Amino acid sequence: MRHARPGALAVRFALLCSAVILGACAGSQPAAAPEPAHVAVEVLSGAPVAPPPPPAAAIVIDASASMGAPAAAGISRLAAAQTRAREVVASLSPASNVMIDVVGGAGSDACAAPVRLPPLAAGVGATSAALAKLSPGGDAAFAAALRSAAQSLAAKADGGRIVAFTDLEDDCGGDLCAAISEVVAAGASLDLVVLGDRPTPSCVVKASASVPATLGVAQPASPVRFEIVPVAGSAIGAASGGPPVRVAAGPVRIVIALTPPLEIGPVTLTPGALVRVRVLDFPAAVPPIREWSLDLVGAGGDLAGSPAVVSPPGP
Repeated sequence: MRHARPGALAVRFALLCSAVILGACAGSQPAAAPEPAHVAVEVLSGAPVAPPPPPAAAIVIDASASMGAPAAAGISRLAAAQTRAREVVASLSPASNVMIDVVGGAGSDACAAPVRLPPLAAGVGATSAALAKLSPGGDAAFAAALRSAAQSLAAKADGGRIVAFTDLEDDCGGDLCAAISEVVAAGASLDLVVLGDRPTPSCVVKASASVPATLGVAQPASPVRFEIVPVAGSAIGAASGGPPVRVAAGPVRIVIALTPPLEIGPVTLTPGALVRVRVLDFPAAVPPIREWSLDLVGAGGDLAGSPAVVSPPGP
C-alpha cells in the first residue's frame, strides 16, 4: 500500500486552510448598495375639445412636419390629434355631414390645398383608418384650410361647427386671425385645439365672445402631489413638475392626487433608471380625457414588461 508523503499532506492542508480563510474574508466584506432609480412626474391640463354636433361639421388636421414633435403624454402632436379626431368620428353617425380636411402630411407639396378624407358615408371604419395612416411632413397652410372650411359651411342654416387641430406653426404665411374672422362671419362655431408650446393668439381669445370656442391648450398644471409607494417600505411624496425623486429600485405604485386619483403600477424600477411619467388630464371633457405614458431614460430595464393599471374614472 502506498502512503502519501507527510510534506505533501502538509502542503495540501495549508492550501485548503488558505481557501477557507479567503472565502471567510470575502464573505465578511459589505455588499455594495444597489444603485437607486429616479422618477419624475409631469401633469398637463387644459380645456377639452367638444365633439361636433351633426349635421354640418368640419374637422381640420394640421399634419405638417412640426406636428411630429412630442406633445403631452409622450406622443407626437399629430398622434394626439389623430386620437381625438378618431374619437370625434366614432361619436357620429354615418349619415353625418362631416368634412375631414388634412393640410400637410408626408409626401405633400409645399403649402398645398387641404386633402379631404373619405366621408363618413363611406363607413366610419374607413374614415378612422384614413386618419390613422396620416404621418407628419411638409408645410401646412392651416389658416387657408380654416377659411376653406368656413366657406364650405357658410351655406348651412346654423353655420355648422369646425374642430381644428394644429400647433400654430403655419409656414405658409397664413393669417390665422383673418381666418377666424371668416369663421365668425360664416356663423360657424370653432373648437381650436392647440398642440405644442406656441402661445394662442389674442384674436382667438377675443373671438370667443362672438363664436363658441374651446381652447384645447395643454399647459403644465399647478404642482400636483404624488406618492411613490414601494411594495415594502414607506411611501415617498413629492410634487409634479419638480426634479426627479430618488427611490430604491424594485416594484412600486405611483399614485397621483388628481380628481379622481390616478394610480399607475406596479412598475418595476431598475437600478440607474430615470422614469418620466407624463399625464394629460382634461377633467371637464365629456367623457373626461386622461392619458398618460411612462418614458424610460438612461440605464435600466424594459418598462413594457410591467403591468400598468389606471384607476377607474370618476362619475
